[in-house]
Amino acid sequence: MKKYLVLVLGMLMVFGFTANAFASGIHAAIPADRSAVVAPMGTDIRLGGEIRIRGWYQENTTTDAGVKAPTGSPYRADSMAWYDQRVRLFLNVRTAPNVTGRIMLETEPENRNWGHANTIGDHGAGVRTGQRLDIAEAWIAYTGKGLLGVPSGIRAGRQPVVIGEGTFFDHRRFGNDAILLWVEPAKGTDINFVTAKLFERAVVDNTDDIDLYSLKLTHRLDRDNTIGANLSLVTSSDMDATIGGFSRMPVTGLSYADAKLNLWNLGLLARGKVSDIGYRATVDFQFGEVNNIVPTAPAIIRDVDFRGYGITLGANYRIDPVTLRANFVYGSGDDNLDGKNKAFQTFVGNVIDPNLPTVVYGWRVDSATGFRGTGISNTTAYNLGLTTSPMKDLTLHLDYYLLRASERLATTGFGSDKEIGSELNMRLTYTIARGLTYHINTGILFAGDFYKTGVVGATTNDPKNAVVFQHGLVFSF
Repeated sequence: MKKYLVLVLGMLMVFGFTANAFASGIHAAIPADRSAVVAPMGTDIRLGGEIRIRGWYQENTTTDAGVKAPTGSPYRADSMAWYDQRVRLFLNVRTAPNVTGRIMLETEPENRNWGHANTIGDHGAGVRTGQRLDIAEAWIAYTGKGLLGVPSGIRAGRQPVVIGEGTFFDHRRFGNDAILLWVEPAKGTDINFVTAKLFERAVVDNTDDIDLYSLKLTHRLDRDNTIGANLSLVTSSDMDATIGGFSRMPVTGLSYADAKLNLWNLGLLARGKVSDIGYRATVDFQFGEVNNIVPTAPAIIRDVDFRGYGITLGANYRIDPVTLRANFVYGSGDDNLDGKNKAFQTFVGNVIDPNLPTVVYGWRVDSATGFRGTGISNTTAYNLGLTTSPMKDLTLHLDYYLLRASERLATTGFGSDKEIGSELNMRLTYTIARGLTYHINTGILFAGDFYKTGVVGATTNDPKNAVVFQHGLVFSF
């Protein structure tokens, strides 16, 4: 642990930082509820962290081949249970009124399972688990008026990145190596530009990267209502190693070694409150293409055009002590692997997606793309839910989802039926004491015929209801 402390303190002598969120695009203050540690005069250093311990119980989750596993498909499998743990340490520093920064260290792997695969006698030989720390965030921020004469700033380094409401791109959880520029030309109007390195295959080759460029505009109409637009480009000059990260791309008899990617996403958003009704709406349109595809077998595809789109709609209304919620999401799919890719491409990672926060579908069980971590792509979902606080310090969320595939993946077997099924979720949070909470996060996916493989008599042709129960303690300081 001493070596990590020395590393962090050494970095602090070079960098400075604060904990503002990318979504705001504005330089936030260091939290006032944290005490400063001893530092050179004029430097404000705040320390904090988090310890999370979770217990898991699952039933009927398997690999796609029907072998019991924590994630995969909803087929018959015996129950499984385990505990995992995550540790975070962060430092926020301000060396001047307009110079800040942040470092956050996190256990690697993120969630370490309790125990290990070695024999119990290995502990006597000094075998340890969960002692590695990874730099999850490390960025510098500077703000001022400068030559522009209006508030503006820059933030550079490893940082959370999200575009719009995160339907297309949301890396707030694991972050990116990025540079963010922002300007506030008028009160209530923010303009952000971000460039991020999504993939670096080899530093000696400038053609095999994947880069993101995004311009975002938001405008606050009044205290309660905001509108916005964003235009993003994901580009690469060699897709050979990254083609697997895109949905529904034709690959048979094709080489992407020198293929050029230009994926554009235009997003529009509105959120706020009218009277006592809260609302949120987004729409994303995709265009662009992959060209210079080389056939390696008789084929006619040399270019693929992107034609995907995504829609989210949500509303909430409070009838004390209950808040009622209704949501609809649609991500386009593609039923034909040809030169027109109509699947909505997403970059959201394997986390619970805020736009479709199902506990089982898409997180523990494959979504309608055939993979996890693809957000709302090829998914049509209807959601009704409620939030209430039946007692002090206790919050309860109940949600029901009706799920369908937007398009079939195949004419027979897995994905040939649009019926994904339905899911029932419950999330409970109880504040035990300051900084200490207990939570339950559970769900059951009533799996539909989408998951049938068509193999008569096989386990994979008989989807079962997948159950996920998770509970845990979180200590934040």
